[in-house]
Amino acid sequence: MTAVNTPARSINTVNRWRQIDSGKSLDRIRAGNDTPPMEQDRSSHFVRCDAARNMNRFYRLTVVQDLFGTTLLVREWGRIGVSCRTRCDEKQDTQEAQGDADRLAAEKMRRGYVPITGRARGVDSCQP
Repeated sequence: MTAVNTPARSINTVNRWRQIDSGKSLDRIRAGNDTPPMEQDRSSHFVRCDAARNMNRFYRLTVVQDLFGTTLLVREWGRIGVSCRTRCDEKQDTQEAQGDADRLAAEKMRRGYVPITGRARGVDSCQP
């Protein structure tokens, strides 16, 4: 078998096949009529700690849009410092997802969970 001498081509040239290329690119700047960019996710974080019962839990609610534009309510929960369980529920729109998140947040606060806000967000700890 002999080596074929071909001129060096850039990766963009190699991967652009005229027969199947639709002309769309992920790197191209969005046109004005494209779908709106994903909004920042809306997240609520709660902890529940009880040293007498060796309880050290967290619960996180997040409303996000996936790459296909589907609105999701993502629920994460578990023991602080251990990998968590996750559940994703599809919703019709952001308002429905936010309404369900608010309902679940109120339920968790009734059960003794405390919301984490401001500087402590993202820190899984029961220490003040």
